[in-house]
Amino acid sequence: MQGSPADSPTARRGARDNDVVSKGGGRGRPGVTAATVGIAVVALVAAGTVVGAVLLGQDPPASVAAPGGARVAPVSVETYDGTRRAPATPLLAEPTTLTLGAFGRVRSSACAPGAVLASGSSPLVLDDRPMLALATAAPLWRDLDVGSRGQDVTDLQTELARLGHAVSVDGVYGPGTRAAVRAVLAGHGVARPSGALASSDVMWLPAPEVTVATCAVAVGDAFAGGEVATVGGGLVALEIGGTDPVEGWVARFGDAAAPVNPDRTVTDPAFLAAVAASPMLNWSQEEGPGTLDLELALAEPVQVAVVPPAAVFGLTADRGCLVADDGAVRPVRVVASALGQTLVEVDGPVPDQVSLDPGDDLTCP
Repeated sequence: MQGSPADSPTARRGARDNDVVSKGGGRGRPGVTAATVGIAVVALVAAGTVVGAVLLGQDPPASVAAPGGARVAPVSVETYDGTRRAPATPLLAEPTTLTLGAFGRVRSSACAPGAVLASGSSPLVLDDRPMLALATAAPLWRDLDVGSRGQDVTDLQTELARLGHAVSVDGVYGPGTRAAVRAVLAGHGVARPSGALASSDVMWLPAPEVTVATCAVAVGDAFAGGEVATVGGGLVALEIGGTDPVEGWVARFGDAAAPVNPDRTVTDPAFLAAVAASPMLNWSQEEGPGTLDLELALAEPVQVAVVPPAAVFGLTADRGCLVADDGAVRPVRVVASALGQTLVEVDGPVPDQVSLDPGDDLTCP
């Protein structure tokens, strides 16, 4: 006999499914679907997550609520030197003719187009006398010896000191200056130098290092004084680009450092010599006037407070105020801002916390 539809395999599977999801609720109750159970489970998990968050708590944020609901933020302190990169334009002197007042036969010469002549070197030997190249602030105009006084002596002492000799820069040609001159001349082969300096034996250079463009003398020539060579413009200054204040800042190039002048130039001879000796100077000028990078930093690093930008109000130029955790209004000077932080110098003690809601009714003195 053929079975009824209720006895079919499909019907029996459906009945078993309904029994599974309705157990515990009685067979007389409507069946609960698997989808409904899934939704219930998700809801329970979510509820458990919320309860867990309430019970376990979370770490407080950087900005926390103070009594009364006002937002505050902690203050940290750090040392700031403002180090940054800045472009600098080399300022070069006009081409210069190098001359000597001495006479003699040219026995050796370092002059050649493209050659670099340095202060303190001997670029030429006339007869048996090595000539001396010096980059003094102005050409020497007289012979100098013990007892000489004046600006030309000061210029000579300044250059001797730059070259590493222990001399006092006081404008007086004393035993120390004589000893330094004697050491320079002896280093170039002068036998038993007296320590006096004949101006005719000094070739003035417009910079600590210069590059020869043309030579007017050659080995074997009878030299009767006059032109020795022409050189391209030496480095006389570096001009810092930008408009940021530079008072109290120093420029750095490798191991060399020098103050930046109020007119945004660097003119320290030792610093210029370090730059001139670097290939970066030539690279910056290969395709016409260009710039090279220097590092700028504060000559004296400062202690600054680090606060959120929202803590500073009443800004005028670089001056403003913040509200300390004791409610006091503290004037500040903004030193720098970056990455959501404002660095300030605080007039008075640095607070532990500052308000992030200073209010519109406060005034900044």
